[in-house]
Amino acid sequence: MLPVVVAFSAAISFNDPAFATTWYRLDKAVQDNPASGRGFTWGPTVVGSEGISSEIFDGSPRKVQYFDKARMEINPAVSSTDLFYVTTGLLVKELVSGLRQDGVNTFTQVTPSQLQVAGDPNDNGANSIAPTYASFGKVVTLVGNQNGKTLATGLTITAHLDKSGEVSNITPPETRILQGYDEVTQHNIADVFVTFANQSGQLWDGTSFAQGQLFYGNATYVLGRPISEPYWTQATVGGVEEDVLVQLFERRVLTYTPTNLAGFKVEMGNVGQHYYRWRYLAPPIPTVTPTPLPAATTLRANPAQVYGGQSIQITGGGFTPNETLKIWETAPDTTTTGLIDIKSDSRGDIDYTYHSHGPLAGVWSITAHGMVSGVEKVATFALTDYSPAGQEATLKLSRTHGTINDSIDLHGSNFNPDEPYTFWVTAPDGKVYAGEQDSDDRNVSNHGEVNLTYTLPAAKPGQWAFTVYGLFSKRQAIAYFTYDSP
Repeated sequence: MLPVVVAFSAAISFNDPAFATTWYRLDKAVQDNPASGRGFTWGPTVVGSEGISSEIFDGSPRKVQYFDKARMEINPAVSSTDLFYVTTGLLVKELVSGLRQDGVNTFTQVTPSQLQVAGDPNDNGANSIAPTYASFGKVVTLVGNQNGKTLATGLTITAHLDKSGEVSNITPPETRILQGYDEVTQHNIADVFVTFANQSGQLWDGTSFAQGQLFYGNATYVLGRPISEPYWTQATVGGVEEDVLVQLFERRVLTYTPTNLAGFKVEMGNVGQHYYRWRYLAPPIPTVTPTPLPAATTLRANPAQVYGGQSIQITGGGFTPNETLKIWETAPDTTTTGLIDIKSDSRGDIDYTYHSHGPLAGVWSITAHGMVSGVEKVATFALTDYSPAGQEATLKLSRTHGTINDSIDLHGSNFNPDEPYTFWVTAPDGKVYAGEQDSDDRNVSNHGEVNLTYTLPAAKPGQWAFTVYGLFSKRQAIAYFTYDSP
């Protein structure tokens, strides 16, 4: 069994109600009964990631949350009732290729991950034998059907991949066959992984458990498409060297360990944990052309002091006209994260909108590096602590009693200016409804206020709770409405 190296608490603080619904559907049964015969699909939150509620995507914050097995993301392009409103990133492709995706068509080339895909963590060389994500670089499909294979259903899996990425044929430790095939990426799928993808079990619907297909009858939603063939590997598991069958998918890594207990022979790799470590704990700085640099000069940041979530205009000149510039941010703890590539205008000037975020208060810097000129300039700004003492968020309703047809105006105050927020409503029976009936704007105003209009989604007599939560300030305000029976 793959070791879980992050602490688990039943009281997960979810960044969005939709994340909670998705997590509980599959993992509540495992949380409530660890002997249920299956492992986690999402797992606990990754220790250290709790302060990350959004990441920059196409220049704007996108709500995310890191779990041991994957990263959940909000997809604002679809309805909140759509299955793909909560998605999981193609993290495995990023880890293998080193192409960190910063937008739909924006990527930053950094170093592929050297973390082991299976087995124990390689702390102090404890699992040095196992292949890393980078080991799969020559055999995966990143574009089209690159490195695709012909249909080979029914054949025994004999391919072996070692840490250097070399593939050979072996006498397998157990007979496993190729059973599935993806026509798009042109990869065969191991029989044990086909069975795993189609399994049924206990699901939580918000009020009770029921039997159903775990992966919505659409395993691609959870796993993504296969990007490699299944390979036998060696890995150290619980301090013992084991044979492990590994297959990479866009979103997940699946492993099969013959010696594991029934129900846990197939497991999901710790992709969310690995991606967090790769991106945040040892972030690779974008590679730039080694050109001698002139002395760094200063860009301008306006405003120069902000709360998390506020936009900042980064302006300056002195670059080559129309050249590509790499942009990265440096946090107060010196953590560096690549953002997006931009172009200077015909005068060599830039005017870039940056969305501040957290969780660290202090002095941040934005660096622009010209890829042709070699000119590098820096802007600094101060990020004010999210929760100044004495400022509690408040929420007021235009009415506190009414019926299903009454329109309710909500006014919230004392949130961070311009920060993203989430809004939900809890019915008397405990069911949670996502908010935002009247607007797609999910940011607090520049005065720190939230104004919404809402009508109850169901005729349930009793007390309803309205909650607004600031994603950067961590401030939460609740107000109550009593639905009176007609």
